Amino acid sequence: MIRKSRVVSWSFFAIMVILSLSSPVAAASGCVSCHTNPELLKALYKPPVIPVGAGEG
Repeated sequence: MIRKSRVVSWSFFAIMVILSLSSPVAAASGCVSCHTNPELLKALYKPPVIPVGAGEG
């Protein structure tokens, strides 16, 4: 029973370490800064080309 609790404790510790390290990596790689920048998102969006006669009639 003690061995099982050690495994659970170490697993929980490992998950906490991994989660704490992943957040700064995501911020450094630009995910958060890119997806929260409205000007950059507008620059990446290309509106669809609508033919001249579309929607009439």
